Amino acid sequence: MISLRFNSIWPSQIGCLCLIVALLLTGELRAETVLERPLVNAMQISEAPAWDHMFSHPVWQKASLTPLSLQAPSNVIFPTPPEKTQVRVLWCKDYLLVRFDCDDQSIVYLPGSGATNAARDLSYFKADAVEVFLDPVGDGRMYMEFEFSPNNGIFDAIYFCTTTPRSKADFILEDDVANRDLFIIPEWNLAGLKSTARIWTGSGGKGWSVIAAFPAKEILHRLGKKEFTQGMRMKLNFVRFNYYFDVHYPLEITNWAPVLAGCAHVSPAGMGTLILGSQ
Repeated sequence: MISLRFNSIWPSQIGCLCLIVALLLTGELRAETVLERPLVNAMQISEAPAWDHMFSHPVWQKASLTPLSLQAPSNVIFPTPPEKTQVRVLWCKDYLLVRFDCDDQSIVYLPGSGATNAARDLSYFKADAVEVFLDPVGDGRMYMEFEFSPNNGIFDAIYFCTTTPRSKADFILEDDVANRDLFIIPEWNLAGLKSTARIWTGSGGKGWSVIAAFPAKEILHRLGKKEFTQGMRMKLNFVRFNYYFDVHYPLEITNWAPVLAGCAHVSPAGMGTLILGSQ
């Protein structure tokens, strides 16, 4: 992901190459691709917790709510284990709730007053951030990207593919599709999206957390539905950008469904599967 991300059409090879070069400084590139896609059952809750008590609500501590772990991209081996990231997913009829808990000994913020004030749609991936990619239908024709910063900055965008998506063995869209038929609209904002963030310290170190609530009515618009229901499936991926010391220092990218480093935005076929489960 580079500054070109805000063009209408994605040049997939350039964006991925720049981040692979950066990762040469922090990890070993590998040729093989992890083909198996992960699957998770999200636990159902009766309603979303009160927003003022979102982080402390006991529902997040239920034994049946197993956290997901993020791992290295499919073409990178880190010389040392990356800082831990845990993701938890809940749902009720009105919202899909996603929580990130990120160990982080050197939190890096995007410079500038806009980022300090959590302005909408800045390039938050250029500093510490987490991302959610979401394809409610699962066909790669329309999917959404969301970025969240440690101080609750939000970037959201929607992608449209004007042809049947065709992907390579590494899940990246074929060049002619990515360069001609894939469009991004960064001006789009998801109506009703809520998020909150906090910085924390503990006996084991420090870090930051984000909880985002994605409204069913808007997420499911293409399906013609207004509520999430048990058994519903959708495609998604979780990504973390972790910079060390400052925005110029090499970054560490981890993801739930491994794809090539920095290429989740052009790898809709590489997303994992979310199933809305029971309570």
